Amino acid sequence: MWREPHEHEITQIDGARLIPLGELPDRLGELDDHAEIVTHCHHGGRSLKALEILRAAGFSRCEACGVGSMHGR
Repeated sequence: MWREPHEHEITQIDGARLIPLGELPDRLGELDDHAEIVTHCHHGGRSLKALEILRAAGFSRCEACGVGSMHGR
């Protein structure tokens, strides 16, 4: 999940891990590169950027959530 802490407090997904996009490159080692990863953010733009970072780092089982959390309200 690629959200900022204040967004995480507004809308959360059970079991999601909060990693702000700006921290992702430094925290890739915390993620299982064999696990399925779904990126999610408020509008959708950061989740797509996170997906690019993950794929460039060799994560093959990752997808961006279809819509941002703003649309789930």
